[in-house]
Order: sequence, then structure tokens, then C-alpha cells
Amino acid sequence: MCASSRKQNDPECGQASVEYAIVLTGFLALVIALGALHSFLEEGQIVEHALRASSHAIEDVDFDTVKDVMSV
Repeated sequence: MCASSRKQNDPECGQASVEYAIVLTGFLALVIALGALHSFLEEGQIVEHALRASSHAIEDVDFDTVKDVMSV
């Protein structure tokens, strides 16, 4: 808000409002992203995706190597 001693046409008069809008937008984006992450974790979609991805990676592994590593 502009002080009464400043002119209404002063370019610095709206700077605080613009800064507030930028910070508020970033904060709201962060809150929405955390909410989406929470819902993905709650539904188990991230774990399910990780399990599907790991099964594809395991298919390419030589099982003799896995036996050697597991028998230690």
C-alpha cells in the first residue's frame, strides 16, 4: 500500500503487491505439489510404479551373478 506522502504515480508504489503475488504463487504451487505427492503416496502409485520398473530391470540380470551375490 502506498503511503499518503508518496505520489500515486510512483513506480515503486506497486512493487510490494507484485512481490506478494509472486511469492504467493510460488507458495501455492508448492502446497499443490505436496498435496499431489501425498495422494500418490497414499494410493501406493509410486511404490507400484517402482515395483513395475524394478521387474523390468531384473529381467536383464544374469541370475548366476545374483546367486553369487546372494550366497555371500
